[in-house]
Amino acid sequence: MLAGSILADQFAWHENWQQAVLAAPCSGYEIHIIRGDATNSSAAQREKVHSCMATSSYCTCLDDGLPEDEPLVERTRTCFADLRYIPSGCTAKDLFEIYNLQMMNMGVPTLFERDKESESTKPLRIFAMVSDDGPDQKGCDKLAQESLKNDDRTLFFRYRCFLHQIHLIVAKQLKRLSGLAGNRIAWKLSVSIQISD
Repeated sequence: MLAGSILADQFAWHENWQQAVLAAPCSGYEIHIIRGDATNSSAAQREKVHSCMATSSYCTCLDDGLPEDEPLVERTRTCFADLRYIPSGCTAKDLFEIYNLQMMNMGVPTLFERDKESESTKPLRIFAMVSDDGPDQKGCDKLAQESLKNDDRTLFFRYRCFLHQIHLIVAKQLKRLSGLAGNRIAWKLSVSIQISD
């Protein structure tokens, strides 16, 4: 019940600010930083689950009566999506659908092209996706770019997660160290995470 209330509150917050940006007398913008990854979880009967977090900012002028030195209002909020099970043999299309479902449930705009009806009044929308560099993620990025390619008021950026990269580097170095010690030490990725953090 608490999770449902939190999701409903997040959804309402995004909906209110999207309407405020659309109704504003000036041109506003939205920035959505989406972080997501799938991981094995013993809490989920050892099945993979996908987590997703969105940090969104909306910037607009609410009306013409604002003071000259504060023409714009900006609001930022971080939201968390409910966990989703990852189907076995997850494809890029599956991951793209999971991301969009999680984003939709939080109230965050999805990675689908917007209606062309109000081309001139659409606020600038910026997506920055952050995750690992796996093949399913690369395919998901291509689907997002394809979906948004005709929306000239939407920008899509892709960033690789630095923590993933650091953990992989540390894990590789620990394996080399183990090789130098005659393979008497068995390192696991969890050890590299503790060392690199």
